[in-house]
Amino acid sequence: MFMSLSMNKLKLNKIDCSVEQKKELFKLLQERNFSISHNKDVSYKQHCNFVDNHPYRAWFLIELSNQVIGSIYITTDNSVGIDLSSKNLIHIQGVLDILYRKYKPLKGINSVRNKNFFINVSEKNKKLKQALKRLGYSPIQISYQLKI
Repeated sequence: MFMSLSMNKLKLNKIDCSVEQKKELFKLLQERNFSISHNKDVSYKQHCNFVDNHPYRAWFLIELSNQVIGSIYITTDNSVGIDLSSKNLIHIQGVLDILYRKYKPLKGINSVRNKNFFINVSEKNKKLKQALKRLGYSPIQISYQLKI
């Protein structure tokens, strides 16, 4: 089951592209077990360039008692990306609650943008999929990558 936490222990720290945040994000990237779009062989220089020019509407480090435990972002298509280790998935509801209080989905555009937030999950990340189902979320599509 999911743990309830007082919100003063769990917070989202907006990415401001500081050196310290770049280091924390790179560490999270290196520790990530599942990926949808990144390459594990990204250099720190490439990573810093990405952070400085990120395509996200908003991006945050997830902190618990002032310790970084993950990251979360939202994009202009209303997708949400979450990077939490399996042991920190107990905090997912609190993280999403904080995000949803700060941001609302952009208006839906038929065939372009869903009117609700949606979460992209690697097919291999079974624990995140289970956690989201326990929270009452349901899958809306399965995407397949075409290798040409």
